[in-house]
Amino acid sequence: MLKTTKKVMAILLAAMFMLAMIPFSASAATDNVNFTVKCEKTGFTFTVYQLATLDTTTGTYDVKATDEDVVDAFQTVPTNASDNTVAKAVLAAAEGADLSKLGTALPETYTSGSGTKDYTVAPGVYYIKPTTTPAGTKKAAGSIVALPYYNGTTSTWVDTYATIDLAGKVDASPVSLTKVIEDGKDNGDTWTTAGLGGTVNFKLTSDITGSATTPLTTYVFKDIMAEGLTFDGDSSVTVTLKGDSASETLGKANYEVKTNVTEDSDTYTFTVSINSAYLAGAEFYNYKTVEVTYSATLNDKAKLNSNENINKAKLTYGSGSSTSSTNWSQVTVYTYGLQVEKVDANNENTKLEGAVFQVTKQGESIVLATATTGADGIGVFMNDGKAYQFDAGTYTITETTAPTGYNKNTEAIEVTIEASKTLATTYQQVRITNTPALLPETGGNGTMLFTIIGGALVLCAGAMYILVFRKRTSK
Repeated sequence: MLKTTKKVMAILLAAMFMLAMIPFSASAATDNVNFTVKCEKTGFTFTVYQLATLDTTTGTYDVKATDEDVVDAFQTVPTNASDNTVAKAVLAAAEGADLSKLGTALPETYTSGSGTKDYTVAPGVYYIKPTTTPAGTKKAAGSIVALPYYNGTTSTWVDTYATIDLAGKVDASPVSLTKVIEDGKDNGDTWTTAGLGGTVNFKLTSDITGSATTPLTTYVFKDIMAEGLTFDGDSSVTVTLKGDSASETLGKANYEVKTNVTEDSDTYTFTVSINSAYLAGAEFYNYKTVEVTYSATLNDKAKLNSNENINKAKLTYGSGSSTSSTNWSQVTVYTYGLQVEKVDANNENTKLEGAVFQVTKQGESIVLATATTGADGIGVFMNDGKAYQFDAGTYTITETTAPTGYNKNTEAIEVTIEASKTLATTYQQVRITNTPALLPETGGNGTMLFTIIGGALVLCAGAMYILVFRKRTSK
């Protein structure tokens, strides 16, 4: 009799488990048991599976699950009441099992964010599984509940379990994406300056969501550039996974770059998608963030001193048909125009036409652009028939041709374009003066003075000759 009693108690002890709960036992007087669930995090649906029923008369379990690992987990009996090895084994087996092999699913599901829900069920072991999850769920673990159980403190059988908070078993916190510019300048991360042909380096950083048990099928970066920026192509793209102390640069076999992609009424300059086969594995979820770096070149369509040279990106992620997107994150590239104003040094209200200038980067000899002043004295620095886009920095302006009737300004004029988002005008302007010519210029009005002086000298010489000739004759 004693051996039989010990055997029955051992079987009962095998039922004393559930995650983070004290062991349970069975009571012959219990026909129904009760438990309550809640989860304030929205977007989840939970299904309750009856893994096994408990015969409270005989103290034996009838395992309803057909998954082999779950069945095997029920066969192990702990050596003492505090041992939760069996609980862990059953939970782990249930987490990895096909839902169709978890026994009977209760018809009433629970939707998170809807308050609490009460269940009245037959004695046994139940597995609470999040079966519907928001896109990009980071964690969706199940819970075990087993009733009745024995409260050793009060020496009573318990057939009702108070509220089970499922919020700690799931995580669908919003995914974020940030975009910055990496250029070593002091402008901040969200804007920079560049000149025609200049390279701008961008970096996207996003959270890794999903898990090995709830893997993603979609993880796509989508980027739109202003027409003044030209994407430097997939050769400029690098994808890196980062954790607390480790990182991994993905090979190109694990992601794909596409250009000029039209989806959902948007046309993206390019997209970078992590391949679904890689997302299905566990490695991706060992890291916390994804970094995507790439570059673009400022082209001649970039708007001068404008906030329209924008590069923006977002992330689309999810599982199957359930997808979500982050908000857009954007940065701006500023570029500037430069012009000269040519005036008379003696009267700055007199505008001078026809002066020609060239501009170089300070300390360099390559001519970037030239400017020719019009009737208003204004000359815009142009290259190939278009206004040239200047980066912030210091430049040298030199005059190559002076206006007619004026001396050429031989001074090398230094001008600094300040990095700014708020310049009042499209072009930064430099005023340059010229003095009227005092010496002759080939083909200019300066020859008139020499003509007059030469003529006067000839007349004087003639007069002197006549006077001398008359004196000789009178003798």
